[in-house]
Amino acid sequence: MQDDGSYVPSHVVARQLRISNSVLARITSSFHVRCKKLDKSYNIGLCLKYEARGLRVLGYSRKTDAGWEFSNKAVELIATYMEEFPHLFAALYHVPHSSYLSDDKLFPNGSGPNELMSISSFMRQHKIDKLETNPVEADVLSKEQIQQLQTQIDMWRDDAAKEVPKDTAPAPKQSIKNVP
Repeated sequence: MQDDGSYVPSHVVARQLRISNSVLARITSSFHVRCKKLDKSYNIGLCLKYEARGLRVLGYSRKTDAGWEFSNKAVELIATYMEEFPHLFAALYHVPHSSYLSDDKLFPNGSGPNELMSISSFMRQHKIDKLETNPVEADVLSKEQIQQLQTQIDMWRDDAAKEVPKDTAPAPKQSIKNVP
């Protein structure tokens, strides 16, 4: 069964959000930043897709022959992330394309530790680490789809229970044949 809802190709999402395809690709995957001051690594990517592992997040992303596509739910999440952290998105245009950076390259004004802790809080608030992944080629239902199906089944079952069989009158004796 296919994911319900509409999906939009990544290049269209990038155009809608007014960011480059490269920034979109980085922010929707796993993207690590090392905070030197705190001696800690932060994943600041939304982890909506895992290209190397061949995984996607149900209800958020899918991979087609033409490339990655994102659902409206994913686009809303990315837009919210952009609104909360505009400095991060601006900085991504000026740092080398790498899946691992240090905070001083991403936030050269020294705000790296605070920015990374705020981003980490955003990730927890939006439960990014709880998003369900599946292989890109898997044909599965999301939790929301299963709930919708269960609701529909319950409605059908309730409707069937309401239908009471009509009382039938006994057949007239003249219509019954004697069987030897």
